[in-house]
Amino acid sequence: MRTACVLVLFAAVSLAVGVAPATAKPGKPPKAGGNSKAAHQCQHGGWKNLLRADQTRFKNTGACVSYAARGGTLTPKPAAQLLCESLGGVFASGSGNTLWFCTYSYTNAAFNALVNQCFADILASGGSIGSFGFVSGNSSGLRRDACTRF
Repeated sequence: MRTACVLVLFAAVSLAVGVAPATAKPGKPPKAGGNSKAAHQCQHGGWKNLLRADQTRFKNTGACVSYAARGGTLTPKPAAQLLCESLGGVFASGSGNTLWFCTYSYTNAAFNALVNQCFADILASGGSIGSFGFVSGNSSGLRRDACTRF
C-alpha cells in the first residue's frame, strides 16, 4: 500500500514537471506587470520633475507610479518650468505666441536666468525674435513675466 502511494505521488510529480515546460510557449517571456521602468522614474523625488501626457502634475510618488504602471506616458517638465519653480515661482504654460509665464519674487539674478531661458526656448521653437518681460506685479516684488515670440 505504501509503495502504491509513493508510485502515485511520483507519477503525479513527474507529470506536472513534464507538462509545464511542454505547454509554455518558447520565445515568449511572461508578461510583466505594467510599465515598471517608467514607474521607477517617479521614485526618489522624480515625480516632482514629471508630468502626465496632458501636462498635469502629480501630487505624490504614489500617483506618479500608479499612472506610469498603468501605461501612462511620463513627460519631463520643461526647463523653463524647472527654473521658475527653482526660483520659488509658479509656472504656467502660455498659448499662441506666449510660450510661458512665471510668477516669482523679483531679483536681478532671477530675472536674468529667466530671460536667458526664454530666449533659448524661442530659438528652440523655431522663432528668432521675442521678448521676456513684465505682465503684472505688486509693490512687494512679486511679479509675473511672460516669454513671448514674434
